[in-house]
Amino acid sequence: FPSHDTPFVDTANSGFTVTTLAMGSTKSNVYYVDSPSTSITQWGSSNFSTDATFIGWEKDYLLVGDGNVLKQAPKIGGATTIFTHPDSSFRWYDSASGNSCIYVLGRLGDRTYIHRVNIKQDGSGLQPCTVAATLPDSEDGYSIESYLNFIHIGTSKGIRVASPNNDAG
Repeated sequence: FPSHDTPFVDTANSGFTVTTLAMGSTKSNVYYVDSPSTSITQWGSSNFSTDATFIGWEKDYLLVGDGNVLKQAPKIGGATTIFTHPDSSFRWYDSASGNSCIYVLGRLGDRTYIHRVNIKQDGSGLQPCTVAATLPDSEDGYSIESYLNFIHIGTSKGIRVASPNNDAG
């Protein structure tokens, strides 16, 4: 990856395109490869901080957890902020598609929060997120996925299965 010390932090799958968050000594960038015969290309024009922890491809949106800030990163142009957690120590770790929204998992110390990001009615972007659920203290959430209309949460205690509120996503 161009001018980066560490090859990658996280990878997202968006069909045939492989997208990677690569961290350097002063910034992070998102890169993608469309096929084995194409070159590595920077996604959009955004640079992210070295606090970036994850990228996720959900419902045709690329999300980036940049420290305590959740961003939407379009392929053309700069990233837009979806939500800034008020505590700078908060970090985003994973995402999953809901019925009409995107769920994003993040942690602050030993507290795990699952936020719901609604999609704008016209599909032009994402709305600020709200807390959809919290895990009990000292149960760390590591991953979140959706399957068969359920949300599956991988934690330090095992797997939790949740049923989303279909009216709200």
